[in-house]
Amino acid sequence: MIDDPTDAGDTRARDWDENEPSTTTGAIPVSTGAIPVVPEHPEDTAEPARSNWLAVATLAIGIFVLVTIEELPIGVLTLISDDLGISRGSVGLAVTLPGVLAAAITLVTPRLSRGRDRRIIILVALAMVIVSCVLTAVSWDLVSLLFSRVFAGFGIGLYWAVMPLVAMGQVRSEQIPRALTIVFSGVGAALIFGLPLATWLGDSFGWRMAFVLVGAMSLVVGVIVLAIVTPSVSTAASTVRRTLGAITHPAIGTAVLLTALLLTAEFITYSYIRPILIDVAGVPGSSTSVYLMVFGTLGLVGNFAAGALVSRTPVLAILVLAIGSGLSVAALMWLMHGPVAAGIVLAAWGFFSGMISVSSQAMAQFRAGDRVDDATALNTAAATSAIAVGALIGGVLVDSFGLHAPMIASLVLTVMAVAVVLVFHLRFDRDGEHERA
Repeated sequence: MIDDPTDAGDTRARDWDENEPSTTTGAIPVSTGAIPVVPEHPEDTAEPARSNWLAVATLAIGIFVLVTIEELPIGVLTLISDDLGISRGSVGLAVTLPGVLAAAITLVTPRLSRGRDRRIIILVALAMVIVSCVLTAVSWDLVSLLFSRVFAGFGIGLYWAVMPLVAMGQVRSEQIPRALTIVFSGVGAALIFGLPLATWLGDSFGWRMAFVLVGAMSLVVGVIVLAIVTPSVSTAASTVRRTLGAITHPAIGTAVLLTALLLTAEFITYSYIRPILIDVAGVPGSSTSVYLMVFGTLGLVGNFAAGALVSRTPVLAILVLAIGSGLSVAALMWLMHGPVAAGIVLAAWGFFSGMISVSSQAMAQFRAGDRVDDATALNTAAATSAIAVGALIGGVLVDSFGLHAPMIASLVLTVMAVAVVLVFHLRFDRDGEHERA
């Protein structure tokens, strides 16, 4: 994904005229491979004498924790379901609820944080995660489980809304791209190591202990943030309303729609990948963490592969990933009949899924003009919402029709995504290519 995590309220970002298109905060990359746009320092903000790379690394670990806690119910879904005596689809709500809350909180946090040290927002976010983990570990039914996840949603939204800006404040302007690349790497690390590790902990010591340990990690990160991260204060007003207006831009609107379709398709099925692996592919429950690691690793590879492809044409990249995702989901239904086949299919699916964020954001930005960060914000909101909605739809389908139903729905949505890409190319992209020629 190509991120510009600046906003009109960022003391490290350029000042915008009141009549210019808006900027925004809170870009939430769904995966790594970010190619950040470098904001300028305003005249009234001094650069640090030395870059604080330990602080940047700490913020990356924070992202690792946030992504892990968001998707942790996926890795221990069957364990929670069996222990609490609730359906697998109901457990999926533990992913949906925080995702929806995070999307809403991300959009309003710039206004809430005006005039405040953003480090405080980060500490509050981590405290919310700790509370969520403790309450989840002692939950006894569906209601108590979902109540505990409300705090996770607030924490995720708050953290992502200010984290890129805090990271930028720790380094000199020429080193901002490197700093953002480092902090965003926490996402890929969580998919490769965090979720599989938490799944292994759940299998080995119980799902409740997995949440306790993630909460403990949040506490450690919070202490380090308080000790070494330097202040970052916002003084200007939010411009969320103008950002939302960018949805009418053809390239931005199409990219947001594609993000929604492709990530909803992914999480309709991925949210229930553990029972699919166990019940459909015959994978032992204790081995599912390995398969999740395969998915995450190939997703990271796909992310960087997409970065190379979008340099030629974002439309081609997103067409390739949409077709590849569709074929992968079809393979889940028809070819995944054993542990070996499951590993191969999951690797392919992970590769194409990893291309989504980079490709869709690049598709918006290559013709977004001066609304690049508007495109980033809207694409991010679509991604967060799609994860939540996908988990919800998947849960309904699993409970009503069984484990094959989510895969069918995912396939339908990916086919729709392919159609959207082709329509965009025929209506808009050809003219755009001629203009750039």
